[in-house]
Amino acid sequence: MLNFNEGNELPNRFSGSEKKKTIVHDDKCYMVKFPDPIRQKNAVVSYINNVFSEYIGSQIFESIGVPTQATVLGTYTLNDGREKIVCGCEDFNDRYNRLVEFNNIAISSNGRI
Repeated sequence: MLNFNEGNELPNRFSGSEKKKTIVHDDKCYMVKFPDPIRQKNAVVSYINNVFSEYIGSQIFESIGVPTQATVLGTYTLNDGREKIVCGCEDFNDRYNRLVEFNNIAISSNGRI
């Protein structure tokens, strides 16, 4: 597993429901996804496994020949000393291609001002 604290953190350019960071590690840029916090008190499920789902899902797609993002599991230690297991998704954007979230496209093209 990579230790993402050893990478260089850039201003974050990724959004979504869970916390993300943009980190360059070994000359590769990653969207580093953190585990979801518990969203409901006293819920039966105490941990949301989005980090593992992202990693395993990508590995399954790759194993059956479906082009997918490169992912790696890693760790990130927060300022308060808690260590989190995170999923690093290698950023496939370049200077000519950008992935734009559908929500941003829909908002910009709905015709309302």
